[in-house]
Amino acid sequence: MTGKGEKGFTLIELLVAMLLGLVVLAGIYSFYVSSGQVYALQDQLLETQQNLRIALELLVEDVQVAGGNGIPAAAAVTVTNFSTAPDSLDLLSPVSVCPPSTPQVIPIVTYDGVEANMTLSSGSTCPAMVGKVGIAVTADGLDYRTMQITTVTTTTNTITFTSGVSPLYSTGGLAANYTNGTLALVRKVEYTIDLAVAAKPVLRRNLYDGTGAQPLANYIEDMQVSLGYDRNGDGILTEVGVAANDDEWVFNVAGESNATEAPTNLREVKVILVGRTRLQDSKFQGSLPAILDRGGGGTDGYRRKINGTRVKIRNLGT
Repeated sequence: MTGKGEKGFTLIELLVAMLLGLVVLAGIYSFYVSSGQVYALQDQLLETQQNLRIALELLVEDVQVAGGNGIPAAAAVTVTNFSTAPDSLDLLSPVSVCPPSTPQVIPIVTYDGVEANMTLSSGSTCPAMVGKVGIAVTADGLDYRTMQITTVTTTTNTITFTSGVSPLYSTGGLAANYTNGTLALVRKVEYTIDLAVAAKPVLRRNLYDGTGAQPLANYIEDMQVSLGYDRNGDGILTEVGVAANDDEWVFNVAGESNATEAPTNLREVKVILVGRTRLQDSKFQGSLPAILDRGGGGTDGYRRKINGTRVKIRNLGT
């Protein structure tokens, strides 16, 4: 029973109250959804930035130790340059798998340029050389090529190899006569961008250790590389980058080539990576940026981060 003079809610009042409640709930839900989207976006951007940082850290270390100890300057750093696609980068650094621990330049006693066997200086071989990559250089230093060692006979200091791990200079295997030349064991590293799956570009790192090109960082869609040559020997790399051949950097402007550069003048490598978010943002219109000698791409819904650095090569120059 209701008390005297008490009144309940009218239907209209109840409907108005429910409507106001729904408006408040809709606002809370909208805020929740919006906050979740912002959080997800920031999480993706953080992931992208972290991928770039990790990739650059390893890449910088590999560039710094390239060259030296029997590795020709022209073979230490090799760039395959593209103006419409990601560049690729090959690096060679010396290693030692046999005593002493310091990387050694091993004299080649005989190699006629035909057989797959090469005889090295006495006491220079060991079983740990099997599977390793070496670079053979002719006595005059004009011809060289990498090889992968498949068999070692320590009693005769003979190695059996597979030529053509990479066509660094000569063609057709080790066709030149390498008698009295040198062999240096090297660590070969190759960086490439894998675009086989368009929705998931991957920066890969190949150590040529039998495991193939391994993923280093996901959602890295571009890598552009420029080489700095100190042509006048003043220790300063001039950088303009407006027109082709207007400075001491190669591949920072379209139409450039390092074919006529003296490899011994190479001092620095500039690397720029572009990472993008895993998912597209329907409310955002971005595009692949123009970097160095590569033009930009069309608009899409990806947000991107760019990270790059200049790296001095410790084993080249002074």
